[in-house]
Amino acid sequence: MENPIFETPSKFAKRVELPEHLIRSMVKQGQLPYINTGRCHVRIHVESALAVLKQYAQQSATEIAVSMPVPIKIVKSETKPVIDRKYKGRPPDSVRLAMKKAK
Repeated sequence: MENPIFETPSKFAKRVELPEHLIRSMVKQGQLPYINTGRCHVRIHVESALAVLKQYAQQSATEIAVSMPVPIKIVKSETKPVIDRKYKGRPPDSVRLAMKKAK
């Protein structure tokens, strides 16, 4: 059985054992050769994409970071404390009247 010429990003990601979101972002940036099969569906040219990935594998990590700016999600270490209140939003009228009478 011959290798397919074009593959979907999910199948290609499984073939090269890389995360699918990385493959999709490389396609969006024009790093991998692809064709549009619809308005938002793409197919990746397998042989050319493998050659491009081999070329990236030979480069150092800093060169790859400069040439391929893949967005990185930064995890925030600080989280806001959750205020556990009985009433969220506008308090009921009975509570508001009681607060006015207490003043």
